[in-house]
Amino acid sequence: MPTLFEIFWIFLKLGCSSFGGPAAHLVYFKQVFVKKKHWLNEQQYAQLLALTQLLPGPSSSQMGMAIGYLQHRHLGAIVAWIGFTFPSALLMFGLARFIQQHPVFNLTLFSTIHSIILAIIVFAFLQMFKSYCKTKLHFALMLVSTGLLLLFSNAWIQLVIILGTGCLAVLMTRFVYIQKDSNDLAIEKQHINFNTLPTAHRLHSIWLIGFISIFFALCLAMLFSNKLFFQASFSFYKTGALVFGGGHVVLPMLHQDLVNTGLISKQDFELGYTLAQFMPGPLFSFASYLGAYLPLTAFPIVNAAITTLLIFLPSFFFVFLALPYWSKQLENRYIENSVMLINAVVVGFILSVIVPMLQKTMGNPLDILTACLMLLSLKLKISIFISIPSLLFIHYALLNFI
Repeated sequence: MPTLFEIFWIFLKLGCSSFGGPAAHLVYFKQVFVKKKHWLNEQQYAQLLALTQLLPGPSSSQMGMAIGYLQHRHLGAIVAWIGFTFPSALLMFGLARFIQQHPVFNLTLFSTIHSIILAIIVFAFLQMFKSYCKTKLHFALMLVSTGLLLLFSNAWIQLVIILGTGCLAVLMTRFVYIQKDSNDLAIEKQHINFNTLPTAHRLHSIWLIGFISIFFALCLAMLFSNKLFFQASFSFYKTGALVFGGGHVVLPMLHQDLVNTGLISKQDFELGYTLAQFMPGPLFSFASYLGAYLPLTAFPIVNAAITTLLIFLPSFFFVFLALPYWSKQLENRYIENSVMLINAVVVGFILSVIVPMLQKTMGNPLDILTACLMLLSLKLKISIFISIPSLLFIHYALLNFI
């Protein structure tokens, strides 16, 4: 069995070198932990992958936590997360402080970055739409969630939509047949035996109690106090608890809570999100960047640490609670159907961000061209280290020399 330091060191190296987002991270993990280190076999890795796709939160980070947990239980999960997250979180904090002290924004740069962000979000939307909107019901839920978010700017609307969708899924599972895609049925038939993983313990329910207690404590503190600390803390914790469908979903959630409420400017928010695309490790390290801008305490590095911890904290509760029970969870029709419908609703969250961005971009042919070129580069799988700097240069050249 590896030591805690060995777990930390391997995940630290992965945190420094794992570029490309969650899908790429999962490939790196399989190469290291299944093929090279043999900490897991193919069956165990497939089981962990199935669980992390079911849970809300960052799938690759939860995979890392689960791998650490299987080696050294709770300490192993914590050490794995620290190693994998620390490099990108530190880089994002450093970039935020540099930008604060050396402002780089002008209208031209913001226009270019806005177009690039639009293309990245549209690409994520198209991928998620293909994966999660496979029936008329999914499509209808996506449109309804988009409409509600465009009509209401209240920070609670996303939580209400997700909870409402969960209730709808439970009712439909109980009384109505929910149509499934043929691919989903094929996956169901491939479910494996889960006996190779840790068994449940009666004290594991403490993680559910802990998750709910912190959620409602922060919620009540925010409602009965006007302090920014509680408002921001609840926002990051809620986002970490409700993100379904991938890291890009943090954008509409945090945008609603931070930009629409004036806690951070749209320019700083979108620049940070662009920079996060270049970082190795989890996209959730974007929270470190945002924390550096929020005056939660007198110390920016403490603020960054707080926001980063809060957005990841629900994932620890979910992994610690679910891992021992997960064979039953994956076979539970209520949970399965709830996740299926919530994923469709989350696609609507992404679309609700795209609509206003499109309205601002459509009036400028150069911005449209930049967005289309970025979308094409993503489709062709051109590295962002090539595409984004190239588009910044092309946009600047066309604007100033033609």
